[in-house]
Amino acid sequence: MENAIVLHKTKTSFWVNLTLNLEIAKWLKMFAVPSETYQNFFKLPFVQGALQRYQVKLIVFDPRQEEIRQWIR
Repeated sequence: MENAIVLHKTKTSFWVNLTLNLEIAKWLKMFAVPSETYQNFFKLPFVQGALQRYQVKLIVFDPRQEEIRQWIR
């Protein structure tokens, strides 16, 4: 039970941080994320919904290769 609570708190705090960052990104209209983060988190349906809601464009980059992998409008 404790693990479920910790996981919920972690996800909730991440969601709050994401929402705040997307609020800022809607002014900038662009948000850069590492490719691994994009694959593991930004493809989740609720995150995709938030990206659409705020109309944020993504730059997906590879931090090891120091290159842009994808521009998502």
